[in-house]
Amino acid sequence: MPARGATAAAPGPRRARYLIPRDLPRRADLIAGLITAALIGQLLFAQLTLAFAAALYLTGRLVRWRWTWLTVPAGVGLAWALAIGPGVALSGLVAGPRQVAAYLAGIPGEPGRLLHLGAAFTGAAQWLPRQLPLALVLGSAEAAFLGWLDWLHTDAAAVRPARTGLIVAARRWYTRRAIRKGGVLTRDGSRLGVAADGRSAAVSWAEAEGGVLVAGRQAGPAVPGAAAPAGGAGRSSRRAAALFSRRATRRDEGAPRSEEGRQRLSSGPERAASTAFRFVHAAIRRRKPVVIVDLAAQSGWLAGALGAVSGAAGAPLHQFGPAGPGYYDPLRTGDPARAAALLTGLLDWSGGPDGRQRGCAAYLGELFAIRRAAPPHADQPVLADVTSLLDPAALAARLRQVPSHHPHRAAMATRLASVTALLQADPGGLADVAGQLTRLASAPAGRWLGRGREQIGLGRLLRERAVGLFALDPAEHGPAAAMIGRLVVADALALCADLRAMGVSGDAVAWFSGCEQLPPVALAELVAAGYRAGLTVVLSTTSVGAAASLAGAVNVLALHPVGDEAVAAELAGLASAQPGTGPLAAFSTAQAPAAAGAGPQAGAGAGVAAAAGWRPGTGPEPPPAPQRHPVPAWARRVPVLEQPGARAAAGSAPTADPAGARPAPPAPLPLINGTDVPPGALLSPRGEELALVVKGPRRRVRIGCRAVLAELPEGPG
Repeated sequence: MPARGATAAAPGPRRARYLIPRDLPRRADLIAGLITAALIGQLLFAQLTLAFAAALYLTGRLVRWRWTWLTVPAGVGLAWALAIGPGVALSGLVAGPRQVAAYLAGIPGEPGRLLHLGAAFTGAAQWLPRQLPLALVLGSAEAAFLGWLDWLHTDAAAVRPARTGLIVAARRWYTRRAIRKGGVLTRDGSRLGVAADGRSAAVSWAEAEGGVLVAGRQAGPAVPGAAAPAGGAGRSSRRAAALFSRRATRRDEGAPRSEEGRQRLSSGPERAASTAFRFVHAAIRRRKPVVIVDLAAQSGWLAGALGAVSGAAGAPLHQFGPAGPGYYDPLRTGDPARAAALLTGLLDWSGGPDGRQRGCAAYLGELFAIRRAAPPHADQPVLADVTSLLDPAALAARLRQVPSHHPHRAAMATRLASVTALLQADPGGLADVAGQLTRLASAPAGRWLGRGREQIGLGRLLRERAVGLFALDPAEHGPAAAMIGRLVVADALALCADLRAMGVSGDAVAWFSGCEQLPPVALAELVAAGYRAGLTVVLSTTSVGAAASLAGAVNVLALHPVGDEAVAAELAGLASAQPGTGPLAAFSTAQAPAAAGAGPQAGAGAGVAAAAGWRPGTGPEPPPAPQRHPVPAWARRVPVLEQPGARAAAGSAPTADPAGARPAPPAPLPLINGTDVPPGALLSPRGEELALVVKGPRRRVRIGCRAVLAELPEGPG
């Protein structure tokens, strides 16, 4: 296990400081004396400077502009002084104070002057206007100094945010308009929204290669008119295809929060999908291969939006299921180890004992090896054939069909006898596997897991630089939706291993919408394996549990507002934590290089082991890597995942069965000075709709961003 990242505590947020120490004796009297002396001095010698300073300071406090706006009056005064000549401006500034000083200097000889101080300002109507140019400069500097004192005397968390200036407002309008017109691409990445300063809240392709997590609002009732029409629809219909009704958003944001909101981010139309779709939209425009697994029931608008975007970009669109129609059959492969690994990742092992997965995985490996040596009829579905062979007697009968001259027939018979003996300790293991596969095959989506006229495969999507959509609504397909989603994850892990073995970058994007339906450990492994294979993984979720688990496994976090203060504080802490201190670290930081470097079989086996919930002691670990591959700087600071049960609850002794223990709650995470995300940024329903955090290679934190909906293109070209 690699060493953990540095755990030295980082300095906290800036605290208030004072030029005059607060514990100084008679500090209040000293401050009052200094203020009085400054006021009297300026009333006597710098009247216009005092007036300008007071006016500019009060204006800045009222309008809450950034104090850099004072460069405007200072620049005007400086230009004025240069226009009339520096010497003339300086003589005009000191003419009045020189007269007043001369009058006051004569008081010791003529004490009566104290009764006629007004005489010191004789001719003020002539020399006061001459002070204007430099008085503007000095007044601006004094107002800026007072503003700096206010900032210095206030904690960072209590500083009021500045209002938008004219330049920022114009820039924000331009950027928002550009995104709404479909400008989701930047020179090196994708726009996700508009930042508070009016610039694009963008993510580069290089930053996104480390994984992107988008957490947003839970999808509410279907928005009327959200289904995408045919290609000849008007602009309003095309916008409704990928959009989310603003009226519905505002109406739902004011709805009371239920107890379920503790587990879900909030109610209302889902914003995570819109933000993730903008990234996918940009990727399709760049003609990157894109794989989309929709487990969030968004097929009503997503299919139409993808059709418009891919049609305009000239990218083929393949859909799994009757909408395509497209068949998906990754199990029909010539490599028995790979097929067994994919099937192992498809199954749900959470309900059985720890040893069940190990024994069944070994049996499936022998099953696919025998099936390859004695193949069934070409038209027989793989799932049906595998289900029939889950009986050891049926598999032994298939083994007898292997030709006697097969070089590995005797070895397969020996291994099958050993595996059958191993499974006698858990006689219900194969029955459970057969039950899951039977339910999958009988589900509406299960009939599309086979051979057909239109075949979808991840390799084909990469070769054609196409778009593939797996619309898997859990409400419609039931448990089969999550099973097929796990199969795609396992297939993607195997594909990453293949790409690494060939030394080729996939230059692809995989978006898992509703990723809370999938094992977080498998997704974390896929993120890191994809980084090394050129597969950018985008995860969108409305589950706070999934967001908290995966925050430490990705390089980019895009967090939308939430409706619960506790949830906002938790997500803000995860976004503000030092790299490597999250509750769920990237499991594949150590394992993915080994899987990628050990070839396709090892990569597939390691990936599916994680996808199925692999834990130490439940089966053979992935083989060690023959060579360590480069790891990104941000990932090197992420510790290896502590699997469930690896540590006991805080304050308790280690248990005898670590696999059954539950992890202790994570300790409070340290914040990074100047780059922390305040929880309030995740609570505002308006204005601050998106907090963007990029961990590396250069850490960036942008809060107060606005998500902007992009129109779909008119047509091809």
